[in-house]
Amino acid sequence: MKPYLLARQAALGLATRLGFQIQRICPTHSAEIALRELLRAHDIDLVLDVGANVGQFGKMLIDVGWQGRIVSFEPLSEPYAELQRVSAPHPQWEIAERCCIGDHEGEIEVFISENSVASSVLPLTGEMDVYSPDARYRASELVPIHTLDVAAEKALSTARRPFLKVDVQGYEEQVLAGAPRTLARLVGLQIELSFVELYRGQKLYAEFVSWIEREGFVVHRLVPSFVDATTGRWLQADVIAFRPA
Repeated sequence: MKPYLLARQAALGLATRLGFQIQRICPTHSAEIALRELLRAHDIDLVLDVGANVGQFGKMLIDVGWQGRIVSFEPLSEPYAELQRVSAPHPQWEIAERCCIGDHEGEIEVFISENSVASSVLPLTGEMDVYSPDARYRASELVPIHTLDVAAEKALSTARRPFLKVDVQGYEEQVLAGAPRTLARLVGLQIELSFVELYRGQKLYAEFVSWIEREGFVVHRLVPSFVDATTGRWLQADVIAFRPA
């Protein structure tokens, strides 16, 4: 056997014994690389990042080399300040005026979780207490709310092939209800969906996937985003879909 193959085999064996797995960075093994390649393959020139929190999604896209325009939306003041800081070095990354995205114009109360990524407009269920006790709410904040059709109108005016990412902890139905004009223009979307009811009144995975297909999108990938650490059960997953060419 060639020396480099022997070295590779030894490294893989050592990693396995230590409880790690070594994989080549490529679309089949990396969700981030796969998303980058899907955006490139569909010639996406704008990503609308709804539910940006502190910028994890936008930063990930930039880190894997995607160079298109990003416009992020975040309602809560503390994450919004961090989002502005993280995005500042990147001229292609724009932060919209602080607001919640939903199905009407006005103001709305957003509950703030101990784990800020779990913050939501909707109340928590007992299932969330079981799977993520640190998601419990500690405060709330009254914030402006706009429909995506209003909030994203300017960004979409110069976009040819937009993509929408939605990560809003159970409030997906309301975001989409306020976005008929935006949806008609989308080439693709990514929505975090739940397999169990973590937020009271939220729609679950099966119903949303049926809606995605009725809207003319084809599912390309499912990526787990919240997994029960004890059993490996998927609790939430990102559904990535595109319109046929």
